[in-house]
Amino acid sequence: MALLVRSLLDPLREWVRTELRTTTDSATNFRMDRFGTALSESDFILPGAVQGGYSPELATELFSDLVNRTPKELETDEEIAFSESDTDTGYFYRLLSPASPYLPSSLGTASRQERIATFSVMKAEAIRIWTKMAIASVTGQLHEFRPAEAQPANWYDKNASTEWKTLNFHVTGNTQFHISTGTTPSRNPQMLWRVPEDRRIGATVAIPPPYRGAPVVYITRIEPKTKECVMTFDACLVRIVRRWLFWPFLNDVTWCVPGFARGELSRPSVSGSISLIPIALLAIRNFRVTADWAEEDIPMANVATHLGPFAIPGEINHGELTHVGLQVVGWLLERLPLLPPNDSPPAA
Repeated sequence: MALLVRSLLDPLREWVRTELRTTTDSATNFRMDRFGTALSESDFILPGAVQGGYSPELATELFSDLVNRTPKELETDEEIAFSESDTDTGYFYRLLSPASPYLPSSLGTASRQERIATFSVMKAEAIRIWTKMAIASVTGQLHEFRPAEAQPANWYDKNASTEWKTLNFHVTGNTQFHISTGTTPSRNPQMLWRVPEDRRIGATVAIPPPYRGAPVVYITRIEPKTKECVMTFDACLVRIVRRWLFWPFLNDVTWCVPGFARGELSRPSVSGSISLIPIALLAIRNFRVTADWAEEDIPMANVATHLGPFAIPGEINHGELTHVGLQVVGWLLERLPLLPPNDSPPAA
């Protein structure tokens, strides 16, 4: 059996819990990014800037785009992919804007009026926050976005070291390790070579752009023959704060959305639904994978751009593949409550 995502994921999940000082929580779950995102220093520098150097404003905009993609649940709880839908617009236009107070027939007249008034105040506050949080792009493009704050704010700075830790993992094809319980059964996903469409003939998979302006990439995914390896990288768990997201509204149970059943807009199978929301991402740098590579994998490494979510441009050198640059390879996700929390009221 080839390299399994789970043999890296289980110890990574333990490290994430330690970093957050939390215990196992069924509402949150750390998953590897099926495709990963490689970033460069130039992504955080405004073209033509007089002073040069990192632009905190551009970094905020790119981070906000990166974490705004809607998670797309897969057949396994080890990995996550992302759709091209935006979380902020889905929240506002599918949930907040059309939301109405839920008024079952069992409510008396006074209780109905009280619920309408209370819900109206809460919705107005949520809309006020949403509206005031919009800021203009610093790229010169004519669009607004709602910022997400990164903690630590300088996570992209190659000279930052305070929040970074060096981690080492032995990754194998062994299935004899702890399988955590989850809502979806494990399918033992493998870390696959990722080969661009123009380098190999074969069935391709489209990867949606990870942030605004990035291209759609078509790739072929191929199973490596190597049975085990050691992965080393510096890691930083970056928390995501969305001040435009009004959690009292999402957690409230007194509203509905006309035309939609209870839980329909947070059901993974429904297009455009929001079932999970990223609350932290795993950024890494100085990635190195060392192995006694199978003969078939040596030429494959020359044409592949990734192994699993990890960018590995270049060829194997003394048994190693390396990539020093910044990458995003995993996500801590929170499962949202059933949305809307009530069925649509029956037609009068």
